[in-house]
Amino acid sequence: MAEVSGVSKKDTEAVLKAFTEVVSGELKNGGKIQLIGFGTFEVSERAAREGRNPLTGEAMKIAAAKKAGNNYWPSHMTKAHLCNIPLSCFPKRGQRLIRRAITQKV
Repeated sequence: MAEVSGVSKKDTEAVLKAFTEVVSGELKNGGKIQLIGFGTFEVSERAAREGRNPLTGEAMKIAAAKKAGNNYWPSHMTKAHLCNIPLSCFPKRGQRLIRRAITQKV
């Protein structure tokens, strides 16, 4: 990141640390983080449930928990980068056209 941005490594580390602290704090408080052009992160509540011990087959209670791992939704532009779709395929006229370009893999 330091090389790409042209900023010193020390400054880059400080900014990245501050960013992760802010994002973690917001998610810990139940907030939602939306990075325009990248994606959205959100924490969800998992209800308590009953499970089974895989070794013994014995029933056991699984406590309620917060979950953040699977709650990331990439933006259309991020999907385009991952699928190698050129940005020129994305007109500024609307999301509908962007979705069509992603599914057709122009």
